[in-house]
Amino acid sequence: MKKQYFLMAILAFAAMITFTACSEDDKKDDSDDPAEIAVSDYPSYFPGAWKDSYATRYYCTDGTWYADYNNGNEAEGTWSLSGSELTMDYSSGETYVYTFEYMYEDEYKIIDNESGDEFTATLESQDGCYYLDMDDYEDNIPGKWRRDYEDSYFNYYLCDDNTFYYQYEESDTYTGPHTWYYNDGVLVLEFTYSDWELDIIKMSSDEIYAEDDNSDELFTRISNNGCYEPPVGSAVFYLTSDCACGPVTVSVNGNEVGEISSYFPEGDVDCGTDGAVTVDLEPGEYSIYAECEGLYWEFTTTITDGGCTQEELSCSKAFAK
Repeated sequence: MKKQYFLMAILAFAAMITFTACSEDDKKDDSDDPAEIAVSDYPSYFPGAWKDSYATRYYCTDGTWYADYNNGNEAEGTWSLSGSELTMDYSSGETYVYTFEYMYEDEYKIIDNESGDEFTATLESQDGCYYLDMDDYEDNIPGKWRRDYEDSYFNYYLCDDNTFYYQYEESDTYTGPHTWYYNDGVLVLEFTYSDWELDIIKMSSDEIYAEDDNSDELFTRISNNGCYEPPVGSAVFYLTSDCACGPVTVSVNGNEVGEISSYFPEGDVDCGTDGAVTVDLEPGEYSIYAECEGLYWEFTTTITDGGCTQEELSCSKAFAK
C-alpha cells in the first residue's frame, strides 16, 4: 500500500512539472508575439507611410493623407480617428469609414464598414507627410524637373547654385544658364527677357504643384542632380609648316579665338596643344576663317559632343588675298 502511495506521489509531481514547463513555454510564446496597440494610442502610432496590396498611403499628423496606387493613380484628402473607427474624406467628395480589427507598431488591419472589404497594411516609414512643409521647399527645389505640355514636355535643370537650363525635349535644344530663386512660396525663373513667377500650391520630394496667372502647372522630378552640363566638343587648328606669312589668327563664326604661334611637321595635333589654337564649342557646324599676311583659309567644321576635331591649315590650301 505504501508503495502504491509512493508511485502516485511521483506521478503527481511529474504532472506538476510538465504543467509548469508548458505554462512557461506558453508565456515565452506569448512574449514573442507583437504587442497590440491600445485603441487610445492609435492617434500616436497611425501617422506614417503604410503599404497594402493596392497602394502606399501616407497619413500626416496634420490630418491630411495621400495615396499612391499601384496602377499609377493617386488620391488625397483628410483623415480622422474616433476610437477604432477611421474616417477617410477624399478631395473628390467621397467618404469611407473603416474599423480597425487590430493595430501593431508595424501592421494594421481595417474593415470597410460598408463593403466588408479587409485591408492589411505594413509600415514603410514613420514619416507620413507626403507633402513638404513650406520651410522645406527651397532645399528640395534643386534637381531636374519635367513639365508636361500638350503632347511634349520640357526639362528644367535647377542647380543648387541658383542657375538653371531650360530644354525642349523633342528638339534637344536648350537655353541657359538662367537664374532661379525662391521667396515665400514663390519660385521665380529668370529668363533672358522675362521672369516666370510660379506660386507653389504644394510640393513633395517628387512633384511641384504650382500656378501662375494663366494656368496650373505640374513639375515631376526626374533626377536630384539639376546641375546641367551642356554638351561640348573641341577643335584644334594648327600648321604643319611655316607659310612665311607671319602670325595666323583664327576666327569662329566671326569671332577671333586665337593665334597659331608654332607649326607641327608631324601633324596629328591633339586638342590643347601649346602653339596651336584650341576652342571648346557646343556640338554643331561652324564657319572658320583664318588669315595671315597675304593668305587666308575659309571653311566649315563640325564639333561633336566630347570629340576633338583636328583642322590642319595647309599652306597649299590657303587662298591669296
